Amino acid sequence: MAKRVKRAKVAPPPGCESFPELLAFLGHKHVLAILWALSVRSPSRFSEIEAETGISPRSLSARLVEFERNGLLTRRSYDERPPRVEYTLTPKGRALVPIFETLNEWHHSFGTGPFTLVPENAGARLEGRA
Repeated sequence: MAKRVKRAKVAPPPGCESFPELLAFLGHKHVLAILWALSVRSPSRFSEIEAETGISPRSLSARLVEFERNGLLTRRSYDERPPRVEYTLTPKGRALVPIFETLNEWHHSFGTGPFTLVPENAGARLEGRA
């Protein structure tokens, strides 16, 4: 039986302690799609974000609460009938928009796709360890 090698955890650079948490947040399902939709059209109503992204109402609602809790958007309710709610990126949320511009530039240079997901153990298989 092969002996497992224990890998040491790599500490993030000073000042970047919460960076893994940011990556985890951005990696949640639908987060980037919502950010993209709001970067294109802000303020947006719930139904507009839903139509743009195709996310189910329940999932979208949960993600928008996370965005608001993390200071990325503001939610504004209007006392009207029917009820109207608009979501607007905060300066903190708008500061993420250049990520999409960079990804778009990269895609125009290299992104001829289609892109495929590689299984986690693909590296081990390539080296004959799986």
